[in-house]
Amino acid sequence: MFERYGCKNYRCNTAGIILRYAVYCATINNQPHRVILPPTNQRDIVLDIADNLKQISKWTLKGFHKEQRNIELFLKLTRKDLDELIRFPLPVAFTPKFKKFCRAYNKLEDEYRSGIVDHRVWANWMQTCAQDLTQHSLLV
Repeated sequence: MFERYGCKNYRCNTAGIILRYAVYCATINNQPHRVILPPTNQRDIVLDIADNLKQISKWTLKGFHKEQRNIELFLKLTRKDLDELIRFPLPVAFTPKFKKFCRAYNKLEDEYRSGIVDHRVWANWMQTCAQDLTQHSLLV
């Protein structure tokens, strides 16, 4: 296996090839196949929020009671992203749209906490908020 690197046996350690190969294999075996990194800038955070809202909407329409735990988790993640985004200085063009979104999202979140009356309407509002954020993410 190491012949292509110029090694005839395992004792050959020219330029640390065997050691690097072992470290490489150990890294692949110990790391998850899909690494999800947290968003790092304003646009990433806005798009992450929009993706969360789209997923919440899908779960609500698909089967609200079955997906209750996932919806709760994504609402918490969305709130965390919103709190993170507020710490950034927002561009002037994006600020009014973001404030409008925050008011709408707070109402939707409150409705979730108090009990959703119509799941379809609630999910459609989530989807609308997600589309608006996706469109306005270009302003960030």
